[in-house]
Amino acid sequence: MTTLTPEWIKTLAIALAASFFTVCITEPVRAAIQRWVRRRELRRSLYHEMVHNYNALQGQVTMANQDPRMKSGIGERFAMSFKKSGFDLAQRDPVVYYGLGHSERYWIELLYADMEHIIKGKFTDDEQCLRAAAFTADYLLINVKSGHLSKRLLYSVSPASVREHFSKRLPEIRYVETAPPNLLDRIRRRLD
Repeated sequence: MTTLTPEWIKTLAIALAASFFTVCITEPVRAAIQRWVRRRELRRSLYHEMVHNYNALQGQVTMANQDPRMKSGIGERFAMSFKKSGFDLAQRDPVVYYGLGHSERYWIELLYADMEHIIKGKFTDDEQCLRAAAFTADYLLINVKSGHLSKRLLYSVSPASVREHFSKRLPEIRYVETAPPNLLDRIRRRLD
């Protein structure tokens, strides 16, 4: 004698199997999309903070070049407007932060370390501090020009006046080679 299974058990089994396979497929896709969105937001906030810090440091360098009395205290004045909260928050979320990739993360960390050195570093005189501040301000543009940081993202998070400043300054900045450029980089640089 064969026993027939009730219809509700068949329906339940089909629903459980369908939901299991749906979860197995959609959960990884949803997690990947969330990581991508969080990484994108993280990059935008880091670049926005770097542009703010660049603007503040470049203002101090410009002031010191125009008025010799302003050469002393560049680090203290820059410390008043230096922002690092976005960078600190980024490092507290290692999954997203390390998703940036080694190269971009490395150059961002170097830039923040150089900015902190302007604030806390020891310099022999005010001229040395001014040279270090001028180089650190240009270091953001050097990294953009060399392709270590995204020019498109930098321009998208910058105010119009800063974008105009970048457009004027980038052609003056020389490329800093860390490796021989490939064919596409050479073509891109020739068209810059």
